[in-house]
Parts: sequence; structure tokens; C-alpha cells
Amino acid sequence: MFGPYVVYNENQYQIKFMGIKDNAGTKALTDLFTTTAASVPSIAYLGSHEYYWWPYKNFLMARLGDGSTFKFFRFANDFLTVSAATQSSLPVASRIEQVAHTLL
Repeated sequence: MFGPYVVYNENQYQIKFMGIKDNAGTKALTDLFTTTAASVPSIAYLGSHEYYWWPYKNFLMARLGDGSTFKFFRFANDFLTVSAATQSSLPVASRIEQVAHTLL
């Protein structure tokens, strides 16, 4: 958890982002974004993870449970707007899942 956001395992192959969102004056914890399901069976989002956030770079890095896999997510000031959009319609630089920055 950091700021108004919670990041957790939705299931074995997906990570979910939730956050406090203001809906017509009522603030509530809301589902914001769920990652694409990992297609590689060896990468499972279970176990102990570490999250590192660099606000000045707009990156959230997840060090996954196997201890050697890292995955980057874009987490900029416009996260609420971008998370509500269809990711494939956004420019690559604005997409939350940054596949160009995934390290295995």
C-alpha cells in the first residue's frame, strides 16, 4: 500500500491496483486496474513480493516472489485517467504495463 493505492495479487497470474476514488463527493476504495494475465507459467505472482516506487520516474517496480523476476508499471499523476482507458488505445509511453521495461 502506498498513498491512496493498494496493489495485491488478484490470482496466480495477475496483479490488481485499487485506490481511493472520488465518485460525486463520495470517496470509496475502487478497482482501478488489473494486469494482463501472465502467459508464461513459470512467472506466477504468488509469494512474497517487494514493490519499489519512483515518483519522479513514474515507475512502480514489482520484484516478484521467485526472487529474480522484475516487472515495471507506469504510475504517473494521471494514473486514474489512464487506468480507466483501454490500454491498447493509448500511446505506449502512457500504458500502465511497460513491457519494454520487463526484466527476466
